[in-house]
Amino acid sequence: MRLQRRRIALALTSAFVSGSPNVARGGEIGAPSPDVSDAASMSFDDAIGSLVRGRPIAVVAAGEYRLRNPAVFRGLSGVLRFAPGARVVVSDPDSGGLRFIQSKGLTIEGLRLAWPVRASVRTHFGAALMFVLCESVTVRRLEIDGAAGAGLHFDTCKDVQVEGASVTGSRADGIHFANCRDVRASGLRTLDTGDDGVACVDYERAPRGGRHVLRGVRVEGSAARGIAIVGARQVELTDFLVRRTASSGLLIATDTHYRTRRPESVRVSAGAVMEGGRGVPPAGNRFGIEVIEADDVALSDVRIVDSQTRSVSAVRIGRTLSFKDLHIEPAPDAGGPALEVRDTDQVSVLRLEVARTAALALLVERCTQFNATDVLLRGVASGGPGVAARFRGPGRIEIDHLRVVGNAEASVALGAGLEGWIDVDAPRVADATGGTVRLMVLKRGRADAQAPDDQTAANR
Repeated sequence: MRLQRRRIALALTSAFVSGSPNVARGGEIGAPSPDVSDAASMSFDDAIGSLVRGRPIAVVAAGEYRLRNPAVFRGLSGVLRFAPGARVVVSDPDSGGLRFIQSKGLTIEGLRLAWPVRASVRTHFGAALMFVLCESVTVRRLEIDGAAGAGLHFDTCKDVQVEGASVTGSRADGIHFANCRDVRASGLRTLDTGDDGVACVDYERAPRGGRHVLRGVRVEGSAARGIAIVGARQVELTDFLVRRTASSGLLIATDTHYRTRRPESVRVSAGAVMEGGRGVPPAGNRFGIEVIEADDVALSDVRIVDSQTRSVSAVRIGRTLSFKDLHIEPAPDAGGPALEVRDTDQVSVLRLEVARTAALALLVERCTQFNATDVLLRGVASGGPGVAARFRGPGRIEIDHLRVVGNAEASVALGAGLEGWIDVDAPRVADATGGTVRLMVLKRGRADAQAPDDQTAANR
């Protein structure tokens, strides 16, 4: 079995032809591993062959290696390192690059993979660097420029580590994790991708993945979403920046069309979404952050600036939804509410600020329990919305210190079917739209008595 695998791998390497050693060097992310720095370098074909023969480390010498057809390698292990100045160039713009299948304990370092001509078609099989059914895989200091499919694609892999990966100009996702388990990725960069910048997806067709930790993610110029967490569970995203996407900047969702699972246990922190949905041409919902049909989601220390329409939209969230230290600055021409939460079980908000909005700042509808502390809605322009915040039942709301600064006709509008209380620092609260409202409105310094049934407790 070992001999058969060796013959297959060596035959596939014939797609490469060694070229000129004088290749311009690109920027590197991070430093090479010290355990391979002194290894002797060789051609790409010889490096692959040495790994097949069981050598633990192989270093590809500086030079340009042209790939005429996609190359597929099975069952490799060890360290494959590309020396500075080494580059793989794909001569057919519509074909894929390198694919590793059923490999275990494989590390690839310093790979630079380029398409000199941009692909004219987009294809799933045109991924630049793809891993399928692999285990204990590490990628370090990767640079990809152009691809007919995704730039870096992991499919049904476990124990994945990425340390520095840059993808530019892919026709599909920049970096894509599908049904993967135990992913640890840092230093991810994507620019001008044809689909999502970075995606963690869990399809029903494959075993369920879990536990993704993404740190230091930068996405700019996506033709779809910036970061997509679709169906994946146990995801931690921190230290991120998304800028100028055609669709929503950050998506956490279930996608029934592609038959994904329902995402759960998603934690997003210490990041920013800038100009979500403002890319051209537009695509889908054009929100800053979009959360739909997910369970147990938390956003903390996040800024959302200049989104095309809604800054944050959360709809049909099960179990818990929490916002902490959320800062929203809608674009002057943005449509819809800056923050909307609808049809959700348990919602908690701690320190929310919505600035300079000319539209409705906050909309809460049909939430079983909505708890908030320290909410500031400021810069609400005159001539804009009739109200700054609107609450509609059925549901219970408990808000400690809601402040509204601006010239809205009314600070808060209360709909039917509500109960609970609001501690509000604003002079104007609108009547209910009809029906039963059992709500206590407390103003700074005094409290109004609870109104009887079929009346509003709003004190104008």
